[in-house]
Amino acid sequence: MPRRPEKAHNEGDKQLKEAAMNRRDGILYGSILDARIPDGYRVCHDLLADCHLLVTCLDCGPEVSSWCAWLDMVSQHSIAFETIGRAVLVLNSSVERFCQSDFTFSSFDEVYFLPEPPDPRDVPSGQYTVDRCQLSEDLPRELADSINTLGCRLFLSDGDPGDFNLRLNFATPDQQIAERITSGLHPAPPR
Repeated sequence: MPRRPEKAHNEGDKQLKEAAMNRRDGILYGSILDARIPDGYRVCHDLLADCHLLVTCLDCGPEVSSWCAWLDMVSQHSIAFETIGRAVLVLNSSVERFCQSDFTFSSFDEVYFLPEPPDPRDVPSGQYTVDRCQLSEDLPRELADSINTLGCRLFLSDGDPGDFNLRLNFATPDQQIAERITSGLHPAPPR
């Protein structure tokens, strides 16, 4: 049985609840209505300036590494990346260009902003796109573990949960990033 999110214990946690955010095991999480990954990146890009980007799902496809030849061609060799198993690591020098490109994200995508390249053994295998997981409701234990193991600054996933409303899931251990996302975008209520 999934654990319930921690109850608000202080004024800061009360403000989180009012902003449609939850906290569990030191990770702030929620869901934003009518937003995609580029929107989440846009409102806090300066806080992620030195991060690498681990892409674990694109357009519901878990084999992101098969997408590399297309990325290289469309970006005209301007995006620095490497494959890590089935995932792609966009190097920090190319993250901004990658996230702002019109051709990069379509929906049902999943990314982790990381301060260091991950150990290949730590690359998550689960998928937490919006159609599979609503972070307005709960934070799966496996996702929390991945965020902690990777030292992830920000996790984002997007998609349509089946109600024709695009949503952006977010999870971060960083209060400033969480506040930027919820104040710069519109939090979604639980379904």
